[in-house]
Amino acid sequence: MHINSIVIILSVIFSLLIVYHTAILLGISENLYAWGSNTKENESIIILELFAIVVTLFSQVVVLFKRFKVRRLWVELSLWGLIALFFVSTLANLLADNWYERVLGSVTAAFITLLLWKLKKV
Repeated sequence: MHINSIVIILSVIFSLLIVYHTAILLGISENLYAWGSNTKENESIIILELFAIVVTLFSQVVVLFKRFKVRRLWVELSLWGLIALFFVSTLANLLADNWYERVLGSVTAAFITLLLWKLKKV
């Protein structure tokens, strides 16, 4: 797979994730399918959703830096960190209580992990 294809696919996924987490943060969507649906406290939801948005934006920045061949140690280390983070997210989603997060969340996180791994190899 070519680097441009990987970057475009990851950019679309990250954009959709930002919309999804923003919708939860703004109360447009309920927190039924995020964070194992265990978090009921409004303050915790806000912190977790802001964390998700920041990580997703950071992921997009790292992918774009990698795309434009910015050879910096922080880019390479960040890419390894994101691979680990999304791999752990895959495992956590597999343990979720609800079907949506277990299936869609784990498949999405695993796909992101695979694409980040391929990007690392380019």
